[in-house]
Amino acid sequence: MMWKKVRRVEKIDFCMDTVINQKVYGEGAEVVSDYVTNEIHRIENLFSFFKDGSDISRINCEAGKNWIKVSDDTVSVLEIAKEVSEAGDGAFDVTTGILTDYWRRFLNKKVIPDKSTIHSRLSLVNYKDILIDREDNLVKLARAGQKIDLGGIGKGYTGERIKRIY
Repeated sequence: MMWKKVRRVEKIDFCMDTVINQKVYGEGAEVVSDYVTNEIHRIENLFSFFKDGSDISRINCEAGKNWIKVSDDTVSVLEIAKEVSEAGDGAFDVTTGILTDYWRRFLNKKVIPDKSTIHSRLSLVNYKDILIDREDNLVKLARAGQKIDLGGIGKGYTGERIKRIY
């Protein structure tokens, strides 16, 4: 019996604050692997809480003010986030960005963030304040100071997206 050697491509990358290891087999493995890598980076550039110019960063900067034109992916992930939030009665909420941003400042310090500041920021957490105009791909946060952080859903959304590519 003749064995045919199967093409295998392995790539390791760092994206979305995660090590990503791809092993792709078959004809076209290199093309598919490159496409997936580019897609992960493209989505990170849309969803990133930290990157200036990302859809999420632009929405956060204009919270309480202006509608922001965003990608289909950003609208889709925000619609999913709102559905999950609704189903769990707000137990999951991507508008916790105001809190995660505050807590990140204390990561390397040996102090606990101020309780009253945390409490005042909690009043800005409400997934219902994410306003979406699906027809025109516009998103707005209803109140100034609110922030979206997709850290709890962005990787899952991206994983589902790249699974379809494979």
